[in-house]
Order: sequence, then structure tokens, then C-alpha cells
Amino acid sequence: MRQSEDPEFAAALRRLRLHEPTAEDIEILNDRVGAPLESATLIPIVVRRHNLRDALNKEKLREASEVSGIPITHCLANITSHTKMSLSEAYSVKGGRSKVNGDGILSVIPGTPLLITRKIDISLGISSI
Repeated sequence: MRQSEDPEFAAALRRLRLHEPTAEDIEILNDRVGAPLESATLIPIVVRRHNLRDALNKEKLREASEVSGIPITHCLANITSHTKMSLSEAYSVKGGRSKVNGDGILSVIPGTPLLITRKIDISLGISSI
């Protein structure tokens, strides 16, 4: 959706993802290096490591909470479906590198829009929405 208004850029990113960029794709990307940004606080950041992503998300959430004056609410996930394992085994699944047993915790600022996708782990027989 981010490139819906720029199909040429979207096509270049698609080819780059497939490791098949053209010379024109490289030129398009190089032209955007150093380009002015509309809002420095809304810049998407792409990182390779989950730990870094989690740290950046936590920091941005803390900043948003301070700016808005709305405290962070921590929500415990609820497993909605499980197969191939008992419920107690499903609840013992850890997310990320956490040493804590149990479902993940989603930290949010109430009233903030969320994008939630369906997560399925076929090997564990867990699905959640």
C-alpha cells in the first residue's frame, strides 16, 4: 500500500526483493537517497534483527505515550486455536528471545489504530488472529 500511488517505484522494489533489479531500478533508488522527508517522526525503519525491531518499537511507544499523556496498556494474548499440542503446551510457547513462559504481551496506547494480521505456526499447530 505504501507504493500504491507510485507503481514504477513499487515495481522496482518488487524486482529488488527478487534480487533482479534493473539499472533503472538502481537509478530510481539512488535518486531517493538524501531526498527530503515529509515527517522525520513517521519514517519507516527496516531492520534485520528482531531484538533491534523490538527495542525500536518499545522506544517509539514510550515516546508516543509521553507526547500523548496516555499511559501504555499491556495486553496478554489469548490463544484462540491450537492443534497438535495441549493447551498448556501452547501457553508455554515463548515469543522471540523471551525467557518468560506464556503468550506474548502486546503493549499499546488505547485509541491508537492497530494492524493485526493472522499468525499461523503450522509446525506448532497454533493459529491466532
